[in-house]
Amino acid sequence: MQKKIIMIIDDNPHDNFFTKRVIKQNDADDIIITMESAVLALEYLEAGTVPKPDLIFLDIYMPVMDGWEFLDRYCKLDADLRIGLMIVMLATSGDPAHVQRAKTWDCISEYIMKPLTIEKMEGLSDKYFVASREVL
Repeated sequence: MQKKIIMIIDDNPHDNFFTKRVIKQNDADDIIITMESAVLALEYLEAGTVPKPDLIFLDIYMPVMDGWEFLDRYCKLDADLRIGLMIVMLATSGDPAHVQRAKTWDCISEYIMKPLTIEKMEGLSDKYFVASREVL
């Protein structure tokens, strides 16, 4: 299977630890980039830094810049920087207003509840990365 580059944007180190653990259990070859600030993540993406993520897990509640503010700025990035990148909102809130708000963003592929589980990660991999498995 082809390596995926996965970025986690979440200010909670405990959540990041468990999210990384589940990702590694799903596919140990994946490369994981952790950003504990949406501002730092946006700077990374704006600079076109390599490796470029294939998938971003984005938290909503973060200081300085929350997930919604990140999305607002992200959607204004040059299309070349956004191509091939999918965003999964990984949230603690199941608030129907948040779920509905997430649906208004074309750049959000999924809205799932924390914690990330092996089953959720397998579902995402099967849904979005099956083609890369078949190539190899």
